Amino acid sequence: MEPDTVKLSIEKILGAKIRYEGHFDKIMETMDDNMINALLQWAKDCKEDRAYFKQSKKISGLLIFIFRPNDTRYRAILTKKRNSYFLSFFLDNSKSQK
Repeated sequence: MEPDTVKLSIEKILGAKIRYEGHFDKIMETMDDNMINALLQWAKDCKEDRAYFKQSKKISGLLIFIFRPNDTRYRAILTKKRNSYFLSFFLDNSKSQK
């Protein structure tokens, strides 16, 4: 799936434009459809407050959602301002893959 298509799907799910960080386009090109679907489902779960999150220790009101698939090659982090909008979507290889 094309990175721009996935970005549009994520923005449709989250209801807003967000900032993409890491190596989003490069990593997206290596993901298979099952992993992309899992990532999109995770984004839905974040939007519907069904995904696990942590509160930032450094920035008040910042929520951090972490995507941890069984396939440990990837990691994704989605940030959100508490009771407000999503800010950024980080996608990269996991540390063990660099």
